This record gives sequence, C-alpha cells and structure tokens, in this order.
Amino acid sequence: MENLIFKTPSTSNNSICFDFKDIAVKTWNILHNAHDNNFSIGEETITDVNLLELKMRQPHLLFTKKFSRNVEGVNGADWVWIIVGRNGNTFIVYVQAKRLFSSDLRYKSLIHGDRPTQQVDKLIFNKFFYPIGLPVYPIYVFYNYVPNHIPPVFICNCGIEIPNRVAGCTYADAFSIRDEILMGNNRFDDLKPYQYPWSCLVCDECKWANSKQTSDLATLYFNQIVNREKFNQTQVGRDIRGDNTPFNIESFILKRPPALVNQIISGEELEYNPFKELDINNITVLKEGE
Repeated sequence: MENLIFKTPSTSNNSICFDFKDIAVKTWNILHNAHDNNFSIGEETITDVNLLELKMRQPHLLFTKKFSRNVEGVNGADWVWIIVGRNGNTFIVYVQAKRLFSSDLRYKSLIHGDRPTQQVDKLIFNKFFYPIGLPVYPIYVFYNYVPNHIPPVFICNCGIEIPNRVAGCTYADAFSIRDEILMGNNRFDDLKPYQYPWSCLVCDECKWANSKQTSDLATLYFNQIVNREKFNQTQVGRDIRGDNTPFNIESFILKRPPALVNQIISGEELEYNPFKELDINNITVLKEGE
C-alpha cells in the first residue's frame, strides 16, 4: 500500500541532518495547513508524527518505546530523549513540546492559570535528578508556524546561521523559558531569542564550528542544549554541584547508557523503567552510528 503520510527518501541516501531539517519544514507546513483550515492539532500528535517519521527514515539510529499516558500533561513533559554517542557517552533530555497558536502568535498552553510555573517546575525540579543516578536536563521543543511571514531566521548557539525554512521545530533551555513564564510572557517574539532549530543538534555545521567540540553526539547535544549560566543560578544547580563546586560535564554525561537502552533497541519489554512515575508519552533513543 502506498505511503500516503510520508514521502520518505531512501535511508541509504539520507542523512539525519537532512531529516531533522526536512521534518521541521513539514511541521511548519502541517501547522500552516491547520491554520488555513481552522483545524486544531495538538503537541502530542505532532510529536508522535515527527518521531514516527524519524524512525522510518533512520531505523538503525532511532528507537522508541511508546507508552499509554494515564493523565495527559500531569508531569509537564512529553518524552524522555536518550542520546547515546558512539563511545557510549549518554545524555538524557526531558522534553516538553509546545505548539505556536498562529491566531495570536502565542504558546497558549505554556502558562496555566493561577500557578503559571506549575508545569515548567515539574519539568525542571520534581524529577530533575533521580535517586538512581540518571541525570536528565529539561528542555522545550517548539512547533512553529507564523502566518503571512517567511519563517524567521535562526542561529544555532554555535554561531552558525540556519536557513529560515527549518523554523518548524526548535528547542530551548527550560530554565530560560521559566524566566519568561514568570513575567507572563508566552508570545513568539518573547521566546524566539531562546530558540534554536533542532537540526542544530545533529548537523555537521555545529560539530566543527568550535574546535573544542567533539563529534560524539551525546556531548554535542550537551554543548548545544545546556545553559550553564542559567543552571548555575538555580537552587537545583547549587544542590547538585555544591555551592563552591564549578559546573562539571560529568554531572550530566553518563559514561555508559542505562540498561533500558539495549532493551528498547532490541524491542524487548523493559525489565525496569526508571521514568515510569513520570507518566511520559515515550522514551526515544537516538544512538549514534559507528
């Protein structure tokens, strides 16, 4: 049967950098179509579609364990993203997805009622560091469409300018977004300065933009995502580091992936899921090729 949803290029001729850019463009177009047809589409649906397409395009690199959520949004995150570098280094990211409402250019679900930071605090503080020793770093992934404008130009935080067509999927450090939420800001213009195209995480432009960076994917993710200044300003940062201890990459980069990674890759049932109480949508493993 013909694939009516995705026109997926051959994986043998396709790079993961191209895939991240292409899916970002498709996300922009999906939201464009939803806007034009007065059709509402949620963050979880977009997330599922994007991760499915990535899995179809890169079946040897991307692996997902899907769960049924008991209470939608209760813990402020959609999925756990485990990045495994070729040398075994592992960086775990805790993700909340938010879509831009094109009618007023606001991320409406970012701020909630009388306790505007309730959801972001669950993302950052409640499960930021696990007693079992699995550190996770909180981020937002934003899905964007800005009507009547060309996609805005973004610059990766390695300094490389990215073509404006990939603005459909961006990411941002959750600590920076929390500061904006505290001020009641949820407009696109408020949050754009903190957003970077998600293709920045996997494309060679940023791997080689700084000679201190490494080709190891987990470390590249760490260098691109973690806002050390914001993290150090928070109480959770002081609790983890100790007041007089400088920021240390070992606080976040595991030397080997947790046991559940191999079970997810092999398609086995998880013997133990340390993220179970988070009621997450899925655990996605992105394992760098040899």
